[in-house]
Amino acid sequence: MVIGRERRGFTIIEVVLVLAIAGLIFLMVFIALPALQRSQRDTQRKNDVDRIAAAVNSYISNNNKLPFGYDQGSLDKDFIVRYVDSSCAYKKTSSGNTLQNYEYTGCSEQFTSPDGTIYRVGLIPGNKNYHSWDSKDYHRIYFQAGAKCNSTEGSSVKTGLPRDYLVATKMEGKTVYCVDNH
Repeated sequence: MVIGRERRGFTIIEVVLVLAIAGLIFLMVFIALPALQRSQRDTQRKNDVDRIAAAVNSYISNNNKLPFGYDQGSLDKDFIVRYVDSSCAYKKTSSGNTLQNYEYTGCSEQFTSPDGTIYRVGLIPGNKNYHSWDSKDYHRIYFQAGAKCNSTEGSSVKTGLPRDYLVATKMEGKTVYCVDNH
């Protein structure tokens, strides 16, 4: 007498259900991964700006002045080499008539953006705000003397005080990370 059969294996419905759940998990990871990577790169940029701001404070303590002129005409070319990354070599370039840029070569990982590109250092002219920068330039760190950050408007505020300054860079989320001495 046969009472019943033993069931072996999975039904097609069970297999499809498991594959659907695995597909949803894969899809969630696939969607979340780029945002997570972008967030990690932006976190490194924030840490780099904080480190540069700390170097500016150290420079001020040692030299009793900013490493970049209040008139926005000059940057102490040795600032990065002496206070941020001693493996860098200095090179001045020009980008238009209103912004001086400073490139450094041979830098170690201390002065590189998250993708490994060495940061370029720029001075924001006194009549410009940081919200007007190229939104895809993630390899620059900007200084502005006589200004402070205005996070509510996404621009700098001129204070007119020679010892005020800000240090900022662009984030990938189309925002600016700005640190000042206030």
